[in-house]
Amino acid sequence: MLIAIFDAEEPPYFLTDGMGSVRFFHDHLSEDGVKAAIIMDLVGHDVLVPLSYIKSGGWFGKMARLFPRQNGQDIAFPRLRNMLFMTGAESHSSLPELVDQTILPRGLRMIPTLNRYIGDMSDQAVFRQHDVPYLFLSCGRWPYYHTVDDTPEKLNYRKMGRIATYLERLARQLTNAPLPESTGPRDDRATVPFEIRHLTKAVGMPLPLLLKYLGAGDLKTREDLDDLVSTLLMLGL
Repeated sequence: MLIAIFDAEEPPYFLTDGMGSVRFFHDHLSEDGVKAAIIMDLVGHDVLVPLSYIKSGGWFGKMARLFPRQNGQDIAFPRLRNMLFMTGAESHSSLPELVDQTILPRGLRMIPTLNRYIGDMSDQAVFRQHDVPYLFLSCGRWPYYHTVDDTPEKLNYRKMGRIATYLERLARQLTNAPLPESTGPRDDRATVPFEIRHLTKAVGMPLPLLLKYLGAGDLKTREDLDDLVSTLLMLGL
């Protein structure tokens, strides 16, 4: 097992041949390559919902004002703040089952989704581009990203501890699981039930109300998930 802390991840090196993870992949991995990679980026904070993204006057907007805020505007919904997002389960047919078998620490809520929805925003890029099975974990960007206000007291250390526990469990599962070489192109429709199941569990009972608020229908197909993600991206989430 290798634990790598990559540098040169930001511009002007981002997604270039000078990016730290790219140089690591090409210069330091043995000819045997790597079985799988777990990449983490931005995993120390709450997932917040800016008040400005919520339509004023509706019941959802009124309810949102009952919950605590950060920075005067960003709402820390109890269930959403403990979210952890995952991409890459689509990179190998065995990964969804492996993730299902990895116990999520109590209080942590995980939502798997496709990498193509967010793009290669971190060091998973070089592994994905070379067909290495990978999982990318992130809590997403937040209002303090790349600002002087991104300071330690704003981090959620309890959540970080849960993510560390999950990381260890996930790494052990990957170590022990056979990952046979994939054959043929991967179909991202294969992970639809996996994504919907985890999304439903993570959001819980409020999901139907949230989908109604967003103007989305029932989640059954890849097209349904595509539409939901497009709506969330248009809102800036």
